[in-house]
Amino acid sequence: MADNFDWLSDPLPAFHAQAAWNDGSYADQERWELVYLPPGAFSIAAGAALLSDHIRRFRFSPEIIQRMGHFTDHLGRSVLTESFLNYLQRMRLKVNMYAALEGTLLLPGQPLLIIQGAKLPILLLESALRALCLDHTIVATQAAQHGWEQQHYKEADTPEAPVWEQNPDGWKKRACYVGGGAIGADQIMPALKLQAPVLFGGEPLSQIRRLYQGEMPVGDVWLTRSLEATAGISKSSISIEDAQSGSRKKISFTRFQNIYQPLVLGGRPVWTIQALPYLRQRTFKQMHAFRQTDLEQYPSGWLYADTVPA
Repeated sequence: MADNFDWLSDPLPAFHAQAAWNDGSYADQERWELVYLPPGAFSIAAGAALLSDHIRRFRFSPEIIQRMGHFTDHLGRSVLTESFLNYLQRMRLKVNMYAALEGTLLLPGQPLLIIQGAKLPILLLESALRALCLDHTIVATQAAQHGWEQQHYKEADTPEAPVWEQNPDGWKKRACYVGGGAIGADQIMPALKLQAPVLFGGEPLSQIRRLYQGEMPVGDVWLTRSLEATAGISKSSISIEDAQSGSRKKISFTRFQNIYQPLVLGGRPVWTIQALPYLRQRTFKQMHAFRQTDLEQYPSGWLYADTVPA
């Protein structure tokens, strides 16, 4: 689908990126988590596939560079330097992203996606992260929470997907459909929140493993790379340090699902665009499964094990 949104309408990401270029930090390797704190008990991840497609098509063409060269201050002077613009022409967005599948139910504080790479390309993605992932998730969540309150989340309620365009109104229409409903009023969107990862034993979060008893979710286990090896894949029970109660909880399960999947690796998209009815049905399936649980008491926390670092 053609992109008819003017990404240069917000020049701030370019200004932030040039600041990193000027102070020499542009190549520093960084890792950030995109987090949305919903007003309710959950959020519905949405928009990551659009972000992946945006990165696939992202280029600083000569026409774009020329437009950026005409950004001026109040005195009419060029804001972006020639050396910075020359660098952008050669640059590729070689970042790694891991995201929750669209339609996944997330608890407050669980990242929508994890992004790592050089500082400059991450800064340049600020507008896309906000418009395609954060705002998309907010609208999908609002639609899903309305369905949650009305106890309306049947997979059979999947009408034909709407026709939408690559602009804020079109993205909102898509997000409402994925979330299982439609919202007519404009919503107030919070500022983009990229936060440094919380460290556990000196390591950042790498995965959240959702545990199930049959089709019912029974707990989320937070893992670092080291803890993933400790957790294994053949166990039928596991202990966590529950973030809600602060106590140790043992959870028995029959299967698990890794929430974060590779979205972009080395700047190359991994996901393919999935049909919207399928994403809507995933949302409904997740909501139906979690309806059988008490979300306020739902166990979630770091893996507890004898090998956990002090």
